[in-house]
Amino acid sequence: MVETRNRLYVDAGNTMVKLLPSLADAVPDWQNLLPAVRSVPGDQWASLDQAIEHLQDIAPAMQHPGAYPVVHMCSVRGPAFEQVIREACTQLGWSLQVMQVQNNTLLQTQYKQATQLGKDRWAACLAVAAATSSKANLVVSFGTATTLDAVVHASLLSQGRESFSAKWVHLGGFIVPGVDTMLNSLAHATAQLPKAALDWVDWPNTTEQAIGAGVARQQISMVRDVMQALRSETGQTAPTLWCTGGHAVRLLPALLTLGCPVESFEHAVLRGLWLGQQLDPGVEQ
Repeated sequence: MVETRNRLYVDAGNTMVKLLPSLADAVPDWQNLLPAVRSVPGDQWASLDQAIEHLQDIAPAMQHPGAYPVVHMCSVRGPAFEQVIREACTQLGWSLQVMQVQNNTLLQTQYKQATQLGKDRWAACLAVAAATSSKANLVVSFGTATTLDAVVHASLLSQGRESFSAKWVHLGGFIVPGVDTMLNSLAHATAQLPKAALDWVDWPNTTEQAIGAGVARQQISMVRDVMQALRSETGQTAPTLWCTGGHAVRLLPALLTLGCPVESFEHAVLRGLWLGQQLDPGVEQ
């Protein structure tokens, strides 16, 4: 276990950058901590001055004011964003650790090149591996992209296959356009279709409903199809579905009809980022 000190956890997604300060090294009480998460639009981090301002804004929420924190970051925003954060931390005198996808005693991936697996997907899978009591799990994030990843107990795969050094295995997963990406593409790529909101009706009778409910059904259908593939792969009749991301709550009623246990798992990436730091404290940069 690493020394207790000020820490700032940063989940830099495609649309929003989420920050959670002063997370203790003991197992967190996530229900009480999650309201403390601050979200800043990603386009507000374009310059070094903006990044420094946002980091300084969060500093008063640290447990020990005046103590320099370690920033733990999971980012899918690319090297330019990471360089801005690195320079901001250098100017502030803060340390930075950037999450990497690497096998550990809890979870290993079957991705052919682990570095190509999205860090956000890996963090969410880590969080589920630590939280689940089900041997087969589907981790779905409804964000800018919708991602679907299978996390299964190694014992389900060991017969007739390679042995695994970790308790859980990331089988692989899928990436499809997310809800807003689909809605925006229809509005921008067509001459007459409007920008619609996500909807759920049995038989849409307006164009807006037709778009909103069509997108919703496509998202649910993808989850249903992958869930069936996971059942076939593992022999588990009711894998657990773990849902996170901005549209998870809106889609939850439809997901509950899929005939499997469903868990709403808010801020899965931040949970996994904390856990990854516990499993591998790493080297501060």
